[in-house]
Amino acid sequence: MRISYLVNYPTSFKAHSYKFEPKSGRLFIQTDNKPKLGEMPCLVYKAGNDEIDEKSMDFENGLYTASFYVDFLKPEEKVRYHIKYEDTGAIDKKNEKEYELTPFAFLQNSLIKTRNQYRQPLIHALNSGKTVGRILCKNSFHSWDSIENINEPTIIITNTFHTVLNNPNVVGIIFTSFDSGALSHMSTQLRNNTDVCASVFDPKYIQLLTELDGKSVELEVEDEKLQVTETDKIGEPKQYSKVIIPEQKPCDKILTSKEYSSDIVGAKAVNLKRLEELVQQGKIDVKIPKSIALPHTWIQHLFDENKGQQTSYDTAKGYYDCKEQIPAYYENSFENRMNELIQTMAKNGLDIDSDYVMVRSSFNGEDLSDYSAAGLYKSIMSEVTPHDLYEAIVEVAQSKWSDDAIYSRKQHGIDAKTIKPTVLIQDCIVPDYKFTVYTDFADDDKLRIDMLSDGMVYAADDIQPHVFEYDKKTQTLTYKSIQMITPKVCYDENFNEQLEPTQNDLSQRPKIFEMVEKLIKNALVIEKEFGQPQDIEGGFVGNDIYLWQTRNINN
Repeated sequence: MRISYLVNYPTSFKAHSYKFEPKSGRLFIQTDNKPKLGEMPCLVYKAGNDEIDEKSMDFENGLYTASFYVDFLKPEEKVRYHIKYEDTGAIDKKNEKEYELTPFAFLQNSLIKTRNQYRQPLIHALNSGKTVGRILCKNSFHSWDSIENINEPTIIITNTFHTVLNNPNVVGIIFTSFDSGALSHMSTQLRNNTDVCASVFDPKYIQLLTELDGKSVELEVEDEKLQVTETDKIGEPKQYSKVIIPEQKPCDKILTSKEYSSDIVGAKAVNLKRLEELVQQGKIDVKIPKSIALPHTWIQHLFDENKGQQTSYDTAKGYYDCKEQIPAYYENSFENRMNELIQTMAKNGLDIDSDYVMVRSSFNGEDLSDYSAAGLYKSIMSEVTPHDLYEAIVEVAQSKWSDDAIYSRKQHGIDAKTIKPTVLIQDCIVPDYKFTVYTDFADDDKLRIDMLSDGMVYAADDIQPHVFEYDKKTQTLTYKSIQMITPKVCYDENFNEQLEPTQNDLSQRPKIFEMVEKLIKNALVIEKEFGQPQDIEGGFVGNDIYLWQTRNINN
C-alpha cells in the first residue's frame, strides 16, 4: 500500500462537510479526503457525556460519510470528533485538536431553513386557543411522575415529550424542537388534553418564553401567531365536560351497512351508512368502501368462548378489572366462526381476495356530538385469514383498555361498563393520496385539507402534511404548505448552509388540484347534510375519491 507521501500533508486537513436532518436529529459528517490520508476512514466521536464511539465511513459520490443521532436535551452540549484512517494510522484533527460541533445550533438553523423552504409555519398550532398558567421550562418529560406532580395550572416549555398527558393542570405545551405530524394520534391526544399546544421554532419567541420561566402568563396561540404576557390572573385546570354514552341493545348477528343503527353500533358505522345514502341519492360523488359490523354482543362471545383467556384471568384477576383486558388466545374453536365471518364478508361485497382489510373501532363512546374520542381506539390492517382476523378483531376490541382510553374516560366521568366495542371490517383502500378534511378550521369561513402523498400515506406520525386552505366566503383555494418528510440541510466546513432541492411539491400536478376542488365540493355537501362541521378521512385513488370516515368536529 502506497502511503509514503502522507508525511507531506499536515494533520489539520479541514475539508469536511455536514448534513443535518432536523426532524430526526441525524447528523452526517463527511470528508472528501483530498490529501489522501488513507482509504479506510473511521469516525471517532463523543456526543455530550456519552462514551467515545467509532463508525466506519462509507464512500459514496466522492465523499466518505458516517452518521449518528444527537440528543438535544442540553443545548450547550458539544459533539467532538476526529477521523482515523485504519489502513495508514493517519489522524485528521483540526490544529491537533478535536473538531467540535454544537448540534443545537444545527437544529435551530436547520428547522427554520427547512420549514421556510416547505412553507411549514414556524409557529405550528396543534391546538389553537388561549390559556393562563405558570411557565415551566424543562428540556424533556419522559415519565408519568414528572407530569403527575404538577399541582397548579402550568404551561410546559420543552424540547421533547414522551409520556402520557395525565394531569389537567398541564393547560398548555410549547415544543421548541419537536413537531408531531398533524395527522398523528399524538397530535390528537395533545389537542384533547390541553387548552393550548404548539411547536415554536422562531428563536425570538423561544427566548421570550424561556425568560418567563416560573412566571404566570396569559398565552394565546394560532398558526404563525403567539402572544404571551405576564398576568396576575389565576389559571384553571383543563376542564372536561361530563359525557353521556348512548346505550346499546344486544345483537349477536353480523350486520351489513344497511342495518347499522345508533342503538346497536357506534357513530362511525352509522355515519358510514349516511355517507352511502348520500352517494345513492346522487348528492355526493365519492366511493365508500364496503363494510360489515360486528356488534358488541358478537364481540363478547369471542371473549366468553376463549378458555385460554379465562384461565389466565382466573390467575390474574386481582390485577385486571375484567377478562377482556387479558391477552387473547387463538383457539381451534374459533376456526369455524372466523370462516363464517369471511364468507359473510364475501356475500356482502368485501374483497376477501385482497391482501388486507381494515379492522376498525366503532364504539358507542366515540364520534359523539360532544366527545370525539379520536385516537383512543385502534384501527389496524389485517390479512384475510381466520387467525389474523381473529387477532385483529380482539386487538381492536381490547383497545377499550388502553391507558389513553382509561384516562380519557376518567376525565369525562365515563363508566367503562357503558363502553360497548363494535368492530368494523372494511375494504382496505391503498390511496395515492391520503387526506383529512376539516370543514370548519380556525373560523367558520375556512376549510382545511391535510394531505399525505408520494408513498407517505401511512406515515402520519413522522411527517408534516401538504396543507390546502379554502376560503368559503371568497371561494379561494390556497396551497399553503408542502409535505415535509426528513429534509436535510448541508453545511460546508465554515458552516455555510445549502438546502437540498424541495421534494413532493404538488404545484406542478394540476390533476391534484382538480381532485382537491372536487373533494371540497363534496365535503361542503356532507357538512350541510350532517348539520355540523365535519372531520372527514379518505384518499384519492386514480380519479376516484374514497371516504372511509366522517365525524363531528367538537368545538
